[in-house]
Amino acid sequence: MDWFGKVAEKIDHERTGAPVAPFVVPVSGNVWAVATNRSVLVAAPAKECALPTGTGYIAGAVIKMITSPPKEGGDQVDLAAFREFVGHDGSRMPCAKCESSLFQTCETCGGTQEAECACRECNDRHTRECPDCENGKTECEGCDGTGLSRRYPRPARLGDVTVDLNLLATFAHDVPGETARMFIANAESPVWFEGDGWVAVVMPYRHDGPTDKVWPIQAKQTV
Repeated sequence: MDWFGKVAEKIDHERTGAPVAPFVVPVSGNVWAVATNRSVLVAAPAKECALPTGTGYIAGAVIKMITSPPKEGGDQVDLAAFREFVGHDGSRMPCAKCESSLFQTCETCGGTQEAECACRECNDRHTRECPDCENGKTECEGCDGTGLSRRYPRPARLGDVTVDLNLLATFAHDVPGETARMFIANAESPVWFEGDGWVAVVMPYRHDGPTDKVWPIQAKQTV
């Protein structure tokens, strides 16, 4: 399950969704480890796992997903070709702007913690405590306070479904196996992957513009 730890870290760093700490759910006498940020979800059986047991609607949704897999059909995906289609492996570089300190020098006061004030009451110019920062620092605009390089959406299509390649990159390069099955119900539905000891679900990406990057779907989908 070394690969699962890598995937969980990438999903946590991919701030397009709402990261949830990895957890486990019991399914039919087995334990499944789950990593998700509500935009992408990856789950795999885990014989020995120290993760906490998931609760609430997310855990319930995961159990339903695992116990109600797609029916026969779907496309067989060659993972080597799919990884080439996805591109980079989902790792994020340290932010160069703040050197991963999460903060930058305040642009209002230049780090002095004082800003010029044109006081209407006394018609005088003086300085006051800068209203835009704390201790001369603000959240880094280069990484939104994550310490990691900013990720911009990379829209592509899997058949008729538009997805963000960054979400696919969170797992595509690390999951085991040479092939997987991919299921798509319609253009508005999540994309389901079933591999060798793992499943993944990716939510559609709302994108109105054109995209030339398309993974063709060959088989008739049955979900």
